[in-house]
Amino acid sequence: MKFKNVKPDFNFPLFKMESEKWELGFVPMMYGIRVRLGKKGDGWCTNDLCCGADAGLRLRVLVYILKELENIPEDIETKKMEKMFPHPSIKPLNLDPIWKNILKII
Repeated sequence: MKFKNVKPDFNFPLFKMESEKWELGFVPMMYGIRVRLGKKGDGWCTNDLCCGADAGLRLRVLVYILKELENIPEDIETKKMEKMFPHPSIKPLNLDPIWKNILKII
């Protein structure tokens, strides 16, 4: 997949990127920012990673997602996409033990 920067919108008000069929970006929450990924136009996020208020963390998570998606076809099923990324039990993501594995990728 190849993503390009696009104008932020209601679902991604801070930052947004799109590929042919997917959208990725930053969404503000009460305690920080989440990096979300979902099918274009669904209004639903397939993956949702909490980055707290750490701007550096959200950029590293964005790089991680983009690297993981580089060789993935656009027509990947939503369920398969959901399983590609971690579902941390501790937030923000860098406090969860899985963060060490992500750092090896980026």
